[in-house]
Amino acid sequence: MTGGDLTDSEEVPINKVLLFASLREAAGSGAVKIAASNLQELVNKACEEFGVEFAAVCERAVAAIDGETIPRSEWHSTLLTGAEEIALLPPVSGGSDYAPETGERISAAVLTVSDRGFRGETEDTSGPAIVELLESEGFEVIATDVVPDDESQIAEKIRGWADFQTARLIVTTGGTGLGPRDVTPEATRAVLEKEAVGLGELMRRSSDNPRSALSRQTAGVRNGCLVINLPGSRAAAIECLVAVVGLVDHAIHAAGGAGHEAPSR
Repeated sequence: MTGGDLTDSEEVPINKVLLFASLREAAGSGAVKIAASNLQELVNKACEEFGVEFAAVCERAVAAIDGETIPRSEWHSTLLTGAEEIALLPPVSGGSDYAPETGERISAAVLTVSDRGFRGETEDTSGPAIVELLESEGFEVIATDVVPDDESQIAEKIRGWADFQTARLIVTTGGTGLGPRDVTPEATRAVLEKEAVGLGELMRRSSDNPRSALSRQTAGVRNGCLVINLPGSRAAAIECLVAVVGLVDHAIHAAGGAGHEAPSR
């Protein structure tokens, strides 16, 4: 055994691994358990167990531990204890080779909705993770912001970004649950011209967690801009985005892109 591998006298930890999108399909499950002492060993064992198709996707997969993306160069030195939350995310639509129908990079904006994040009481991890995933897929993230769980402020930010064509894709994270201050879907629907109900349904179906049914995220179009709500949890937000990001360019193209006139409302 090499590098960070354990000796036979030591116990190899059993690690729970969450698999998303095509990796989950190849493995036949969204959550698996693999005995491994470091992240590289874990990925190697997963590829051996789940076959060629799984291994091919893993060549460009993203690995995250407890919500933090681990560079591939650090996989072998990243030791595991069995207590971590490990996630493997596939490249959704070709990574940096992503080529939208328009032939141009799609501009995107990311809005984090959180009272505590707005007050600076907690670090925003979901927003940066979404930015990282979008950029890895070839989108150009040109604006980010954090607003409180206030319906008027959420709606104002979405309306402004869409009407001034700051971005052709607006992704929000947070405020999609059942709590009294979870108002992101209401704020979003208030400014949409058309709602894309199927995208919300697809995101909820993408999760193996039954609690995903309690998330109320939606999506739709305003002024040729596609707006997508994601949950506030970093892992859930990435899982939902992975489920729909391959449809973004087609949705924007179908909606008319930047050719629409700004709505009056």
